[in-house]
Amino acid sequence: MIIQEIDNCKMPLIVPPVLRTKTVNSQTSREIFFIDCLNDLSNCARSGISYHLTRSSVLLRMLLLDGGLNTIADNYDVNIEFEACSKKIEGIPLSGTKIRNIKKTLKEYRYGTGSYSGIKLITKPLKKHSLEEFNEKICLTMRGNENFSFSIQNIINLVANKSGAAHLESSFDSSNIEAFHFAEFNPFSITGDNFFLEKLKEIILILYDAIYPLAKEVVEHLILYNNSFSQGKGSITAKAISVDKTKKKK
Repeated sequence: MIIQEIDNCKMPLIVPPVLRTKTVNSQTSREIFFIDCLNDLSNCARSGISYHLTRSSVLLRMLLLDGGLNTIADNYDVNIEFEACSKKIEGIPLSGTKIRNIKKTLKEYRYGTGSYSGIKLITKPLKKHSLEEFNEKICLTMRGNENFSFSIQNIINLVANKSGAAHLESSFDSSNIEAFHFAEFNPFSITGDNFFLEKLKEIILILYDAIYPLAKEVVEHLILYNNSFSQGKGSITAKAISVDKTKKKK
């Protein structure tokens, strides 16, 4: 279902091919990278291969967590809001330390009653979120001796930093705990119907919808830049020819 929705999405947007062969300024270079990044995310989300979705997490980290989206958006007057499920799961997202030491964190976890609760981010009713609110939105809480809550930021960082997108964590030490206690919620077994991969697909879909107006303006700017570049080059060439003819007359 998610893949079909992504296929119906407005992406991809096309960079003027000739710009790739030109020397451009730093803003234009970053905007070309931005559009290519979005198209790469689209391809990752459509793929049924877990490797591609795992790789998408590092692109999401760059855009949503590391300031990449704001780097582009700061040059445009566009309001960016993320429409995600309005349902809330109470809890406090895992700290950066617990995410970095996720194996130790999970080893200390013991299931309690109720097991877990999670939400599908693209389920209606939807609510508009700022970038910060979206990143901090909790998608999953595992209840046990203490509650472990995973935010969107946690999920992106877990997959990017532990499952091979940016870093590849060593395998989990206890196969029994890994296989039977965490199952599809295991951040070290990113295959099949893994919860974290499903969230990445949903995050990509929401991201597309949120930043399409910005992406459209970026492409329009790239087209204008390319046209002005071509016209400037043409006028320089014409001037050179004119000067050359003048010299010949003398």
